[in-house]
Amino acid sequence: MTKKTAAPALQRRIAPLVDALYKTRGKRYALQRAADALEAREKAIRLELIAALPKFGATGAAGKVARAQLEGKTVARVDDWAKLRRYIVKADAWDLLQRRLADAAVQARWEAKKAVPGVSAERVTVVSLHKV
Repeated sequence: MTKKTAAPALQRRIAPLVDALYKTRGKRYALQRAADALEAREKAIRLELIAALPKFGATGAAGKVARAQLEGKTVARVDDWAKLRRYIVKADAWDLLQRRLADAAVQARWEAKKAVPGVSAERVTVVSLHKV
């Protein structure tokens, strides 16, 4: 296909995909903003319940459609990262960590010309999308 005939074919076949991607992403962003707002409201209500129920000497309450109960839950909080790291290495307890790199931290090291042992750069194809 020559460049002369590529442009009309590109407009007919590819341009609608670009527009569909842009519109779909916009709809997803709108839904995500709405979901984020609902999540923030949900967190605020949870905090309000956690603060209010004990003031009434209660650990739970029921509405017309649901019942809420305050319960204790033990969660892990790292107080000393250096001690934790030493333990993980000594005990071979890597399952305590999640397998994910902080992309921005790795990128910053690479930009500073510092190697990150065990990490390589992989070129991937992404779609950069901008409104026209």
